[in-house]
Amino acid sequence: MKKRLSLLLALIFCFVGFLGNAEAKVLVNEADRKIVGTGRNADGSYNDNPIIDGISPTTGREWSGYYQPMLVQIDNTDGGTGVRSPWGAHDADIIYESPLHKIGATRMSFLFSDNVPFSAGPVRSARVGHCWLREEWEAGFCFYGSQELEGSSCNAVFRETGADKKGVIFSGIVGAGKPWARYYNRIRSLVAPHNVDVNVAAIRDLIPKSHVAIPHPFLFKDDKDYDGEDVTHIAIDVNHELYDSEFEYNADENCYYRKVNGEPFTNRDFETGEMTDVTVQNLIIQRTHVGWNNGNSLAPITEHVGKGNADIFIAGKYIAGYWERPDYKSRTVYMDADGNEIKLQRGVTYIFVTQYETPVTID
Repeated sequence: MKKRLSLLLALIFCFVGFLGNAEAKVLVNEADRKIVGTGRNADGSYNDNPIIDGISPTTGREWSGYYQPMLVQIDNTDGGTGVRSPWGAHDADIIYESPLHKIGATRMSFLFSDNVPFSAGPVRSARVGHCWLREEWEAGFCFYGSQELEGSSCNAVFRETGADKKGVIFSGIVGAGKPWARYYNRIRSLVAPHNVDVNVAAIRDLIPKSHVAIPHPFLFKDDKDYDGEDVTHIAIDVNHELYDSEFEYNADENCYYRKVNGEPFTNRDFETGEMTDVTVQNLIIQRTHVGWNNGNSLAPITEHVGKGNADIFIAGKYIAGYWERPDYKSRTVYMDADGNEIKLQRGVTYIFVTQYETPVTID
């Protein structure tokens, strides 16, 4: 009897293991889905969604106040975990991650709007893709240094877009005469260059009131009824173990937890010393073209304008979707397979911008 039971259990485990392997799928180099948005105008533009009083355009949560988003470049060295964990992450409405180095290293950008913190970091340098991303939100832009190679110069983008004339560019590497210089400080307990802190709220107050950032609201819904495959685990392989990341869906909390190289993605609290998990409600993998200025592996040119495939994960579902952004002044529209704009879950959205060649394993 015991032998029969053992054999039966062994067969069950083998069968379950087989099913688990069969359900895993790798998304990589898929053909362009060429989805056309149902809301696309004849000239290729998209109208903004309605602004709803008392509702945040970026998170869908209850919110009121002065709308002026702030984009901050955040250090992601060695995946941004452990001793490299960021602070201010709990206040971010949107977390962007995009290529930094050809070997697979990435950099993060936090978009603050609902809550603009007095302290965020570690602040690091900008690349041209980040400057074009700033245009989408008309955000105040905080960074500590920028790439200035011919062909991938941040200052050239600022001049081209007119951002340098709007009072919204705040480089931390400036002379003491600049009014925002005092709002960048180094935290002595941390090792440079991973220790630059910025008072984002104070810098936001320096933006001229004549500058108007027009909201580009996402769509949101409260139910979790989405068409798509059931997926609870997503692994993104950027070909560098210190930056390969995983997202795990927690159905009870309706959120995704992120890990990098097995370490949890956490927020650092300097007052208490506590590290707490950073969770997100929506995960979007935005596929695009990533070039390298004259083959320079340190000079990414990540295209944030155009269109392409988007692997979208919401409420435990995988949606094989699409993204489109007609020009730098437009918002990015994320849509499902039928071209309908995605309604996000209320909360934080993580947008991983990467190339078509990046393998993403889902199961």
